This record gives sequence, structure tokens and C-alpha cells, in this order.
Amino acid sequence: MDQLEIAKLLDTHRTQIVDQTVGLAVQNPFWGERFGPGFAERLALDADLNLAILAKAIRYCSPMIFDDHVLWRRSQILGFGCSTGHLREIFGYKWAAINQLMPAESLPTIYDYIQSGLATVLPKSPTLQQIAEAQDALAEAVVAATFDESWHWQAAYAEHGRERVVRDAWFLFDFAIDSLSLKPELLGRHVCGLRDQLAARGLSSIHIQQLLWLAVQAAEQLLDPTPASELRRVLEGAAGYLSHDSEVCNALMAAQEQIVSEVAQELSYAGLAPQPEHAALEVGWYLAYLNDSLAAKDPSGLVNYARWMQHYFASQGLPDTPLRQSFTALSSSLERHLPQYAAQDARSIITAAQRAL
Repeated sequence: MDQLEIAKLLDTHRTQIVDQTVGLAVQNPFWGERFGPGFAERLALDADLNLAILAKAIRYCSPMIFDDHVLWRRSQILGFGCSTGHLREIFGYKWAAINQLMPAESLPTIYDYIQSGLATVLPKSPTLQQIAEAQDALAEAVVAATFDESWHWQAAYAEHGRERVVRDAWFLFDFAIDSLSLKPELLGRHVCGLRDQLAARGLSSIHIQQLLWLAVQAAEQLLDPTPASELRRVLEGAAGYLSHDSEVCNALMAAQEQIVSEVAQELSYAGLAPQPEHAALEVGWYLAYLNDSLAAKDPSGLVNYARWMQHYFASQGLPDTPLRQSFTALSSSLERHLPQYAAQDARSIITAAQRAL
């Protein structure tokens, strides 16, 4: 089958290929979450153009036509908060549809043109190539240290399962590669979006900061020194995007160490914590959620975490006394260590959490 025939058949089956591509993509919740209810229509238009350019490249025996289009499409989706991996994923759906609808003898030629286009967006440097080759292992290492070890993460992903956690971790490293090769701010913007997404599931900014720290640890364990150092640099830079630009939050962070120590000691003396270190860890989480709630001017973050903790105590057959006493002690400590305006805002959020119990 010559290339002109293949191009004509691609045009003939284009509508069917687009429909199947969209059908495969909408099964992945990421796309609907990112683009909303209009995603299917938007993807159909984009997929149709992609296939038209692919057919044109094959017709004129010019891989460069499609290569340039893929580079342009990658630049476009990066602006929409996606990564290079998302582009490759969509082309994977197209290839699956083409396999079903096009004659077998046409497939090698089509495959070569698609692969030529996707090769233009693959990492070029040996350092980035090593990170990309280790991407699956890096994601698994992060998931083992978060979802597999922490009930916080398990509760947040309860409706989605471990597979979704692995996917999110994989794309964390994908955005890191894009940041290292294209625009440094890409990962920072992504982690802010991830923070907002996971906040709706019950996690805090500190969870995302820990995620980045664990990603650095995974890189240092699994990569050679140079790629590990590059990943550390971009991951630590992304952590800076998570800071809240709020005077009240700054006041809380400045007094955090004193507040945690004071409240942890009070809980320990009252026999409500097995040891001060354990109490300090839990008080730190309360402050993390309080900090996010102050930044959002919305108590729901701390309220939801309080309900989580209440459920946790109940699941262990324990009363929620430590939770209630923690909030009482926190309110008193905040009054002592924060400026009046900050203490007032913090107290109103803690009061909302107490009322929810």
C-alpha cells in the first residue's frame, strides 16, 4: 500500500478514529477533571486536526510536517497545565483507534510517522533520559512512602485506589522533566494545582511538601548523582510555590515551633499522648491544616481533618478526647503567641472545627 492510499484511508476513517480516541480518553478521569464537561468536544477538534496533519505528512512523504505539528501541540497543552506525558497519552489513544480501523498493511507506515513526531518531544540530554527511564521506579518509590505507609494518603485516595496515586506520582516526575528541559515554572504550577486537587480530598500543603521531599529521596536512591541533583534542584524550587502569601500565615509559621512544643507538652502531661514526639507530630498536622484554612479564608480544611481524626479515633475504639483537648490547648496557645488580628482569625477557624465534632 503506497503512502497516497494510506493518507486517503486516514482521511476516510478520520471521524471514526476521532470518536474512538475520545471514547478512550473520557474513561480517564484526569481529562474531565482538568478541562470540565466540554473536554470531549475540545479533544475531538484537536484529534481531528492531528489526524489531518498526519495524513498530509504521509501524503507528501514528509515526516517533518507532522514533527512540527507535534512540537506545536506540545507547546499548546503545556499552556493548559498538561505535560509531555499527557500528549503522548493522547497519541496512544489515537494509535489504539488507528489499529482497530486501518488496514494492517498501513500500520507500519503510520506508526513510523507517529513515532517520528513523538521523538521530537522526548528528552534529549543523557541526564533527562536517565530520569525518564527511571520514571516508573521513581513513582513506585514515592507511592510506597506515601500511600502504602500513611492513612492520610489512603483516605484521600480511597475512591480512586493505588493506581491513581501511581499515575499522579509518575506525572510529578514528568512535569519535573519538562521543567528541566523547557520552562522551570511548569513543575511549580503543577504542584500548586495538585495541592488544590488533593485539598479537596483532605490533604494539606504539608503533604505536598513531603511528597516533593520523598521524591528527592527516591531520586537520590535510584539515580546517578547528576540526574539526582538536577531533580533535587527542580523539586526544591517547586516547593517554594506552596508557600502562602499571607500575613496571618506568616505570623503562624513564625510562632509554630513554640505553639507545637507548648501544646504537645500539655497533651503529654494530661496523658493524652504516648510521648511528646507523637503529640508534636499531630499538633503539627493541626497547624498545617489551620495554615491552609487561614490562607483560603475557609475553615473547611481544618474541619474536614478534624472529622477525619474523629473517625480515626473511633476506628481504633478510642474516644476523641485528645482531638478536643488539642483544639482547646491550641486556642489558648495561639492567643499567647500570635498578634491579635492573627489569633482572632485562627480562633474562628478552630471554633468551626470544634463545632463540627
